[in-house]
Amino acid sequence: MTLEKLGIPTISVITEPFAFKARAEVAALGLGTLAIQILPHPIGQISDDEMRAVTDEAYDEVLFALTQPAEEVAQAYREAVAPRSTYSR
Repeated sequence: MTLEKLGIPTISVITEPFAFKARAEVAALGLGTLAIQILPHPIGQISDDEMRAVTDEAYDEVLFALTQPAEEVAQAYREAVAPRSTYSR
């Protein structure tokens, strides 16, 4: 059983090219409201300062997904017209 199905808060952190695949997997697993943080791509070749800026920007969304009641997080993701968690440089 996955952590999400056990009621343990999680958030998946991925980069842009993997967003479609991640959403397909979430749907296939019946986890349609799973929180997904989408970071810009690529991140492997950026400087430490740029990576800090990316993670600083992502922090609030990760904190929200891990600390708010599961139903509140699920509702926020259900109602999002666009991904809540897309970071852009």
